[in-house]
Order: sequence, then structure tokens, then C-alpha cells
Amino acid sequence: MRKNDKRLLVLCIVLIVISLIINVISQNISNSTISLMLSISVISLWVIAAIIVFSIGVIIYKKDNEKAKIINELINKGEYEEAIKIVKDNILKSNFDFIVIRNKIFLVSLELMLGNNDQAKRIIDTTKWGRYIIYMYYFKALYMLKEQRIDDAEKLLNKLKKTNIKNKNVFSDQIDALEKLVNYCRYKTEFEVISKFPLVKEIIENK
Repeated sequence: MRKNDKRLLVLCIVLIVISLIINVISQNISNSTISLMLSISVISLWVIAAIIVFSIGVIIYKKDNEKAKIINELINKGEYEEAIKIVKDNILKSNFDFIVIRNKIFLVSLELMLGNNDQAKRIIDTTKWGRYIIYMYYFKALYMLKEQRIDDAEKLLNKLKKTNIKNKNVFSDQIDALEKLVNYCRYKTEFEVISKFPLVKEIIENK
């Protein structure tokens, strides 16, 4: 858990404790007006806290999106090493877990683009992805195909298809590419290889 995640957790705990204390006090006060005012103050505290957290989240998300655009531009130019420097710096300096995870998704892709397959797999295996694990299905399937575990790769492909429906078809390109690879590995069905990952070529050449 990163520094700011811990701060948000502490804030929630403090608010809960304050709310409980005020609730106990209000129950022991016979004056209904004062009791009502205390209840309103609790609600106000939670509203203010929610606004603060939401505002901070929006600011951080916008900054991260700006950095993501820069990384994507570098990837499109083929400047993978420079992109990795920015990604690693983001991971090092970020105080929020979700920002770290988003950048690790970038890092896995970039390591694969550079042919650093072992390094990419290490990141996949050692990171606690949580709900972001869906972004690793495609990459995990590639390693399975590399190991000739075609059935396991196909299971992940099916999971990716189900996930794709729930996530506005953001994985459609990965599904299409993975289907072609699975069919090639199973039936040797020829197809045009378009991939930035040397690992895909290794799968096809069965190295």
C-alpha cells in the first residue's frame, strides 16, 4: 500500500471513529435539536471528505493521463527505452497503488517490445494486479503458447472474450491476435503477423 493510500485509509478510520463518538453523544442527549445538529455535522464531515478525495483523484488521474499520452507517443516513435525511463520514474514517485498498476501495465508491454521476455514475466508474476489482472490475460496467454500450453491459452482467450463484453470491447485487438495465434499453434493456420513483440515471432517459429 502506497503512502497516499494509507493516508486515505487513516482518514476513513478517523471519520468512522468521529462518527461513532458523535452518534453515542447524540443518543445520550435529550435535546432533539442538538441531537439533530450533531447528526448533520457527521453527514457534513463525510460529504466534505468525499469532495476532497474526489477532487484529489481527478487531479491525479488527469496528470497520469497526460503522462500516458507522452508514453504512447514515444512508443509510436519506437523510443521504448525512453518510455521505460518515464514509466519507472512514475512507479517510483507515485503514492497511489492504482497509478503504479497502470504504469506496470505499460512496463510489461515495453519490456516485451524490447524482447525482455523474462523481465516482463517477472513483473507479471510478482505484481498484485487485483482487478487489473484482466490486462494480463493476453500476455499470460502468449507465455502459455510459447510453452505449447495451447489449451490453457485458449481458456484465457475465452476469459478475455467475456471480459471484453463488460469493458466496451477494449480488448478486441488482443482477442483477434490471440485467436490467430491459438489457431496457428493448434492447426498451423497461416496468418499475417503484425506485432511489436518478438515473443510472438518466437511462438510462430516455435523457438
